[in-house]
Amino acid sequence: MNGKWIKFKGKFWAVLIFNVLIIYGLATWFMQNVHVRTLWHDITKVHASSLLLIGCLNFLVAVFYAFRLVQLLQINYKMAFKLICIGNGLNHVLPFRLGDVTRIFYAKQHYQIPVDRFVAATIIERYCDLVLLLSIGLFFLFGGHEYYDASLIIFLMILLICAVITLFFYRSMIMGQGKIRQWLDTLPVISSIIEQLSQMLVAKNKSLILVISGAIWLSTVLIYYAFFSINLSGMVAVSFSAATILCLTTTLAFAIPYMIAGIGVFESVIYYYLIHFLHVAPTEAVALALVFHCMLALPQIALMMGVLAWNRIPNFMSVWRRRSKIV
Repeated sequence: MNGKWIKFKGKFWAVLIFNVLIIYGLATWFMQNVHVRTLWHDITKVHASSLLLIGCLNFLVAVFYAFRLVQLLQINYKMAFKLICIGNGLNHVLPFRLGDVTRIFYAKQHYQIPVDRFVAATIIERYCDLVLLLSIGLFFLFGGHEYYDASLIIFLMILLICAVITLFFYRSMIMGQGKIRQWLDTLPVISSIIEQLSQMLVAKNKSLILVISGAIWLSTVLIYYAFFSINLSGMVAVSFSAATILCLTTTLAFAIPYMIAGIGVFESVIYYYLIHFLHVAPTEAVALALVFHCMLALPQIALMMGVLAWNRIPNFMSVWRRRSKIV
């Protein structure tokens, strides 16, 4: 037990030091290259209408996420929306998308949803997202889009490898009855998750889940398009395809290990894209990146805190009633 605790502490300090070094490097660059007054001036130029619009679209994305979870878990919509808010909020705070892991145990504790069933639903969610991202990326890649560069092509190749591995997993471990499936059936936890996956992936359900996933990513791209097209309208024309590729590149920021919710990396990706492809002034690019990330993260964190606080109200009321009876 002591050995595991020491190992955990070692990883914790390694992650902490790594993040401190990255943030220190970004802060040093920021102080040397960006004037605070100019940055604040550019932040104040962000249109309020764009903030309101992406707030509404962000809420719409959460609605679609919840609807997809309803189809997978067969639970009521209110419960699904709460779980989505908790997961998305924590994903903007924790690295490695640990919000997805946390909501699984939260659902088990508060709503008695079996862990294996929720794990299976999460796997299907991520697989659908992978398929949609890969399809969009390859469409623009083979279309010879001008906003592509080497780093994005590498990212798409990684997605393609992940898709092939996932397809192999699906064919041999879920649909197949070979030696791999027989061996997995001897592992109770894995076998239970695979059984849940096979139950969820019925023909009728697959099509609806893919359609909802398409609506999720279309709404997500609309968030990028609305914000940057409105705020860059007087300088450069932001096409829908440019917004789509920007959405693809920033998705990579949330996949980088040990980065706290992509902080710094997310802004750096937007900054690089705006400077390199759209020729936006450096300070304005930083301002737009900061405001955009805040407007994506803060509402979802606020929703998460609201759900957690709301779930605490019944407990508070029951304690208050008991104390009133005693008095």
